[in-house]
Amino acid sequence: MECLNNFCIYQKDDKCMLDEIELDINGSCTECIYPDIPTKVLEYEKEKLRKKYETDIYK
Repeated sequence: MECLNNFCIYQKDDKCMLDEIELDINGSCTECIYPDIPTKVLEYEKEKLRKKYETDIYK
């Protein structure tokens, strides 16, 4: 099965390694584990993307 969630520990080469999955109410895999990203790193990356998108919008 295709999986494009790079933060999932069961995703490899854009595929899910599990034979079966369960989805939560939001349609996300309940078997997925997300890394703890330090707040400073997360905020820096979010700001970078916001600037990129804002720049792209006004081109």
